[in-house]
Amino acid sequence: MFVPIFILLIAAVAILCGLFLSPRSHHSDSDERPISYVNSRNRRASRALMSDVRGRTTRSRRPILQTHYEYQWEPRVGALSWAGVRGSFSSRSLFGALLILGTVIVAGIWLWSHVFSSPTLLQQQWPDVAVSASPPASSTTPTIKETIRASSSMVRLSQLDPAQYRNDQEYKTWAYSACSTAAMTEVINAYNTMNKTGKQYRITDILNAETAVHAITPELGLLEPKGIDRTVARFNFKTTWLNKPTAQDLIRIGNSGRPIIIGFPPERWSGGHLLIARGGNSKSVYLTDSSKLNMQVMDINTFNKYWAGFAVIVEPK
Repeated sequence: MFVPIFILLIAAVAILCGLFLSPRSHHSDSDERPISYVNSRNRRASRALMSDVRGRTTRSRRPILQTHYEYQWEPRVGALSWAGVRGSFSSRSLFGALLILGTVIVAGIWLWSHVFSSPTLLQQQWPDVAVSASPPASSTTPTIKETIRASSSMVRLSQLDPAQYRNDQEYKTWAYSACSTAAMTEVINAYNTMNKTGKQYRITDILNAETAVHAITPELGLLEPKGIDRTVARFNFKTTWLNKPTAQDLIRIGNSGRPIIIGFPPERWSGGHLLIARGGNSKSVYLTDSSKLNMQVMDINTFNKYWAGFAVIVEPK
């Protein structure tokens, strides 16, 4: 946060320098005030008197009587009047204007490229507090002995797809909180496809079960890890929580055919997020992501930056 503030301070200093370097008019107020006589009658009389005096001086060289003229200044205009402000701005130099404009443009480009377009801001505010909680005490790291095909049978669902919800009201209420629901739906559908049961669920179907066991709210998303256990149990599925797995463990299990629901906690990913690891290689983790980012492959170093160990295998009982 310090860098954007520093850039804005630089922009402010540059703007002040531009204003300081911009020349203003060198004429004082007194130079611009025209002298006006008291009234038109006095002006005509004065001109006639001056003409008569010059004529007499030329003809007779008589002494000239001193004549007092009355005049007054126009009322002084305040320093902050609109005319003064307009005149001040009209006297700005092209250099000062270009300096100000250039500073604003450069600062705007920097902020957009480094702040507003950064991955942190593009991460959506998925509110999932459960991914910061410790996994259940019964967690373990299973030994993979057989190869199945659930990972390769997986089809991504978008949690922002209105067709995945019962009606528009449900969509508006849950779309931005249903990443845990989408992940469970994708895993259950993948196993059902592999087993050729023919049953394919929408997010709304799993959401009904998840809300029935009080595992999710629109404000906080998935409330606790056990909420996944209680939800999938209603569809005859079980969970196996991984005990301090590594990214390589996730890749190995995913490549064996078992997708893993993993979580990025709020302290690492804005709002927290749940998605699926479905395999990978020595450099990357393959993902299925229901958010609008639709992440599919992530470098292992980047993955470890966001992931803190939340991982659960969901499979049929």
